[in-house]
Amino acid sequence: MVRFEREKSAYAHLLHYGICEKGTVPRCYGWFDLSRAHVEHICALPGIDKSLATLKNNRRTPKVIVLEYFSDAVRLSVTNITLDIADVALRALHTIHSAYVTHNDIHRRNILLLPDNRVVWVDFDSSTCLSEAGSKMRRQDLLGELEEGWSLFYNFLVRAFLFSDCDE
Repeated sequence: MVRFEREKSAYAHLLHYGICEKGTVPRCYGWFDLSRAHVEHICALPGIDKSLATLKNNRRTPKVIVLEYFSDAVRLSVTNITLDIADVALRALHTIHSAYVTHNDIHRRNILLLPDNRVVWVDFDSSTCLSEAGSKMRRQDLLGELEEGWSLFYNFLVRAFLFSDCDE
């Protein structure tokens, strides 16, 4: 539940500050609790993964955040990053920070690339927001996360991409 509440709080901030509309993160359409009837209906759908059947056995019903889906997205990797895409990804992280949200899980699995080279950050279940009780977001925290993003994009991904071109 803590992870859900973190992600919900992050999307509340991202919505409030207009970040979802900028396309830096998926559009958020809201959140709600599924009822037992919803769970039964979902588990009865044809073609549903059998692992979802365990939802029926849970004491608590699932909580859901409804997000924009990108059917043609791929994860950021050494095979698809360029200097321009690295710049866009780092600027996108800065935009997320403008909503007083730190992502706290800087990893390429949490960064999607769309065919038009749009970069979308996902998976905010480790995030922190300024409004959370006891949260003390300092400028150093934001700068530290930007530095971590810089290191990922420029020291690892782009370097690997550039050196892979030298081998050909």
